[in-house]
Amino acid sequence: MNTLTQTTTADTPLFLNCLSRRERLLWLRELDAATPCGSLLVLSIVELNQPAAGLYSLTPSELEAYFASGYEILPLSQTPCHEGVEYRFLLKKHNSLDPSLVAQALSQLRAH
Repeated sequence: MNTLTQTTTADTPLFLNCLSRRERLLWLRELDAATPCGSLLVLSIVELNQPAAGLYSLTPSELEAYFASGYEILPLSQTPCHEGVEYRFLLKKHNSLDPSLVAQALSQLRAH
């Protein structure tokens, strides 16, 4: 039996760079909750060259650490843009994210 795979494209809004890590993770959790298992997701993030005061740039490593517990992640492109560097990823959701594994991956990332 053939199943249809849903593909979604999401551009990470630049306002995410103004959010705290906790608020950003909440946005990513909502994205995960809205994405059915088996779906493909094309996600674009911008790593800022020079974040202004109060801004925190979302990095590819942070994104990969966040999604590693439930998604297969494939980098698609890395393109310079006015704000910094835009990264595009293809993600395939295998299962919902495990919050404890996400916290563990992010704490290991911060330790390096």
